[in-house]
Amino acid sequence: MKNTKNSPVISVVIPAYNEEKLIEKCLVALKKQDAKFSYEIIVVNGPSTDQTRAIAQEYADVVVNQTGIGIGQARNQGCKLAQGEILVMTDADVFAPPNWLTRIYDFFRENKYVIALAGPYNFIDADTLNRASRIVRPIAKEIHKAITGTIPFSGTNMAIRKDAYFMAGEFDPEITGLEDIELGMRLAKVGKSVYLENLVVKTTDRRFKHPTRHFMTTLLPAYIKRTVFKTKDDKAIWKPVQVSK
Repeated sequence: MKNTKNSPVISVVIPAYNEEKLIEKCLVALKKQDAKFSYEIIVVNGPSTDQTRAIAQEYADVVVNQTGIGIGQARNQGCKLAQGEILVMTDADVFAPPNWLTRIYDFFRENKYVIALAGPYNFIDADTLNRASRIVRPIAKEIHKAITGTIPFSGTNMAIRKDAYFMAGEFDPEITGLEDIELGMRLAKVGKSVYLENLVVKTTDRRFKHPTRHFMTTLLPAYIKRTVFKTKDDKAIWKPVQVSK
């Protein structure tokens, strides 16, 4: 915990499952934040069979084993343990710039009416995918706003005032993917959410090796079910993915 004399202002919650190859880099980036305020790092370890938990214990302030199933449940479990008044969500394969938490903190401090914010992510060593994303992202954001009336949220890069998070009803633990999008729709009923284009983190492209096929066969059908029909899937959208040796 940074600045341990004070209670944390921000709690960063990270679900992790068999992430021994990436989680250390993620946590080191979080430990090197330039924040002048106190923050804590919470890792919710899924049923990992590798060294994820041991690595997390070297860097995180709180490490717990997941007691349920699914990424939504893992995020909820971490948020219930959080001491901070701002809950920041990210993933174990995400690498944040040094000023990430400071920018989140400053934005909330300067905009009291905002209850939640989100930002984009770029892929590491994937220039073609990044170029395509820069073209598609603004269009997709406007389509999402037209359908849902709010901004697109991603558990890769989002922050919520804790009172608003619980008021909205937390992540739905029964949803196996796009739980962040679904929560964002409920947050819109609580207050104002803002999308910050320049609040960027980096992540791996391991889930997007075949982006067109993945989008058409998995993401788009699931997105329509979540946002238009507001239904839930039994089939997991995001399956655990590890980095090849």
